[in-house]
Amino acid sequence: MLALLALAFLHLWTHAERGWFLGIPTVAGGIVYEGTTLGEVLALDERDGRVRWRAALGANPDETYGSPRGVISSIAIAAGTAYAVSGSCEAAAFDALDGARRWQRSICSTARNDDTFASPAVAGSRVLFSIDVIADRPTDIGREIALDASTGAVSWAFSPVRYRGTGGGISGTPAVDSARGIVVVGTGNPTPMSAPPAGADPYTDSVIAIDPRSGHWRWATQLLAHDANDFDVFTAPRLFSIARRGRMIPAVGVTLKNSRYVMLDERSGTILWQRQLVAAKHWMQSIGTPASSGTTIVVPLFHGPSDGALVALDSDDGSVLWRAATNGIYEQPVVWRGIVLVAEATGAIEAFDLRDGRNLGHLSLSSVLYGRGLALDGDTLFVAGRGKLWAYRLKQ
Repeated sequence: MLALLALAFLHLWTHAERGWFLGIPTVAGGIVYEGTTLGEVLALDERDGRVRWRAALGANPDETYGSPRGVISSIAIAAGTAYAVSGSCEAAAFDALDGARRWQRSICSTARNDDTFASPAVAGSRVLFSIDVIADRPTDIGREIALDASTGAVSWAFSPVRYRGTGGGISGTPAVDSARGIVVVGTGNPTPMSAPPAGADPYTDSVIAIDPRSGHWRWATQLLAHDANDFDVFTAPRLFSIARRGRMIPAVGVTLKNSRYVMLDERSGTILWQRQLVAAKHWMQSIGTPASSGTTIVVPLFHGPSDGALVALDSDDGSVLWRAATNGIYEQPVVWRGIVLVAEATGAIEAFDLRDGRNLGHLSLSSVLYGRGLALDGDTLFVAGRGKLWAYRLKQ
């Protein structure tokens, strides 16, 4: 057990695989679901890490990002079904308890450098899959595809590309507002990245709200036009209820890779506020999706393994509450009992006080951490690394 100034980690178990774990673990019904870069879907017992079942979806052998493109996103669980997607362009549904394959469908093309970085998102009777393009190669266009959750049949599909070019990939997992019947997606830059085609390229680097039943667009707001710097809306949108002129309104927050945070009105796409977190000439990338607790948003930033930051914002107006220098953070933080936990690329879990950013210590791990983020289930923390998945009990 490693004691911090205000926190202790009690190691519960470690599970090792040949492939890397990159997706945020999903915990449901006492089972931890995770995918590997070699294309396997795993279901582990939350108590001891024992494998309950495993299934293969294949992998794209392209190692541009350092590993094959297998199941690198999180597994979505809904109504007793586990939904997964692989860089092999195969999407599938499994029985969440025993792994029986209910359906499988090819949704994209590895020959056109399609990628499936975003996790599946379940919206009612639809399960949504997002298509990106590896390394911004000018070979295809981004797409959002909705399949019938029960059968895998295609319900609808659209591309944000409305110009003479390619790109517009969708990298962030869509945000689902079931109460209002809206799904929000973010889009990337046009390609070729450094020399996009001349002319307008609407709906790149944009936020788009859609009806999950039909795929009809409710609104679309472009945050950056004619982007030649890979400043995608890369992370997952997050839903908020914020104070505005004396009343609470629904909002959605996103970051661009150039470390700009933007809060929009979920009903119309109107920008409510935006904040440049790091001066443009010293910009850091926003790769990990921000976490939130109460009215505080915590944004992780990355400018190399040993150079990063954590910035806390007020969700109502975007004012900066505190900043903390860190090693580079590639992953999504979590908040546990007023403590922000982040995974640094160099292989450590850092703990910060949510109120003021005070550093509470760290836990060193035997792996660099370039995945998607940490997961919590009650007092249990799950950490995905290169070939290992750890479970720790948190104590104050």
